Amino acid sequence: MKIKFRKIFENYHIIALLGFFCLMFIFHQNLYLRRPDDDFYNVIAKCGFDKILEFLKWHYNFKNGRIWLNFFEILTLKFDVYLWRIINPVMFTVLTYFTGRLVTPFFQDKRKAIIAAVMFYLIVDYSYVSSGVFWLSSSFNYLIPMLTFVLAVFFYTKNFYLATLPFVILAGFATEQSSMITIGFFVLNVMDKVFLKKEKQVIKEVIFTVVAIAGLCTIVFAPATSLRMDMHAVEPSIISYISRFNDILYMNWLGSGKSISIIVLLTASVSIPILKADYKSKSIKYFSLALTTLLIAFCLANLVNIIYFGSRIALLYYAFLALFILSVLYSSIVLVIERKTLPVIMLILGIGSQVMLSITDKWIFRTCFPCIVCFSVYILIIFGDYVQTIRDKRKILIVTLSLALIFTLRNVCGDIRYIKENNTGIESFCEKEATSEDYNYVLTDAADGTFWYEGDHEKFFEGKIKYSNN
Repeated sequence: MKIKFRKIFENYHIIALLGFFCLMFIFHQNLYLRRPDDDFYNVIAKCGFDKILEFLKWHYNFKNGRIWLNFFEILTLKFDVYLWRIINPVMFTVLTYFTGRLVTPFFQDKRKAIIAAVMFYLIVDYSYVSSGVFWLSSSFNYLIPMLTFVLAVFFYTKNFYLATLPFVILAGFATEQSSMITIGFFVLNVMDKVFLKKEKQVIKEVIFTVVAIAGLCTIVFAPATSLRMDMHAVEPSIISYISRFNDILYMNWLGSGKSISIIVLLTASVSIPILKADYKSKSIKYFSLALTTLLIAFCLANLVNIIYFGSRIALLYYAFLALFILSVLYSSIVLVIERKTLPVIMLILGIGSQVMLSITDKWIFRTCFPCIVCFSVYILIIFGDYVQTIRDKRKILIVTLSLALIFTLRNVCGDIRYIKENNTGIESFCEKEATSEDYNYVLTDAADGTFWYEGDHEKFFEGKIKYSNN
């Protein structure tokens, strides 16, 4: 009996993953379809296959170019919200698992790496996850594309190139963010191989890049994309883009109390390579120590100001931003010199996923999820590599578990509040028998939102799509 229990606890990472899945599964059972997006697509799901194909053509011309994601969403909605309540927790758990597997070489233990990945996604503020994962339509645009990207990166790092290609296709043909991130990953890997590793064989990376670019073209050059840009594009000027990116940094990251856990982890992750490096010059060593001390001090001061006063003090904000940018550049140079390029690549991709939003006025919290996924790999690699240098790991474990528990409890409270807000006054179609009046209401309701293009969907639906069980 003792031997059996010992074997069970030796696989504690599986227990943690199952616990994570159960938590997500239970949470999802309290989520419903949200208007107008989910219920709108639910209307289409009730139609016959020929009408679905007709709708997808219209959608590509007037809504967006994310063709396979929209098709997958409609197929899922054939079962209303019930199938999504099962597959979404599975996909989130799979994302967590492969994030852990991706950083395993830096932990030198698969179990610890997976536990670290589970802890990371538990402490990420619910605001970043709720709209990117816990909302049906949004999960198809953020969770699924980033899952395919992580799988592509995992199989690529394991040299399973045939397994990499399908996921490159899925990520490249998914959304604008996932396409750009996928392209960026392989372009940076080509640069890494050619300029740092002095390798000449980069044909596989070039093929993957071309495939991802082809996917991006199907999205960017979709007729619907020009309509979206007409609605959401900002003034095309460098000053306008810089101003918009500054707004994104403040509203979604540095000026938001919801980003505390991520900002603290990023600050620590940027500081560790600088402090851990072996400097021959004392002046450089003292400079590094001074830089990280100021970075941590201004980070804490900025967070305290945001939490307790909720206002932006320009000196604190811009001083921390300047120190953070300088530290990111410094630590990246250190990591490149140490031939640890994967974390640098993921950090660049995470930042880049936010920079690309500067051309649009849509940069709400769910657009941060791709960045969170990239940052997760960066943060876990840095911490995993650092923990290996510590002899007494028990103190680190106690502190980490304590912080994870605090943030997890905080997020559970936020998730409960999200459920209450999400379900207030909403009766989903899956909870009652739908009538033609219900579908007409959804179409009318959708037309009232800025999400739809001046009633264009009504022109399509008029006399064309009706509720059908065929």
